Amino acid sequence: MALFGVDEAARKRKKEKYKEIELHFKNRGFKTFNEAFIIGSLGSYDPANEVCLRRLKISHKYAVLMKRLMVSDVIRWSRDIYVERVSGIRQYGHT
Repeated sequence: MALFGVDEAARKRKKEKYKEIELHFKNRGFKTFNEAFIIGSLGSYDPANEVCLRRLKISHKYAVLMKRLMVSDVIRWSRDIYVERVSGIRQYGHT
């Protein structure tokens, strides 16, 4: 089932991808959690990201700023990729 364009299967795959890293640190005594943080390529923000922000104890004020910056960055990069594919002109340099 998709919520705001986020497929639960995609969320599960993303969490599975980092499971080994989570286990690595758990086995060394660290308290960990593994949660997918999803922002769509067109800037959609998954409401389930809020769980991650709360677990990280990020203040509401900073979380709002973070969300704006992340969504803005994703939209900017998606636009650059699209323009490059259509025009054939590189939109960004190697950093």
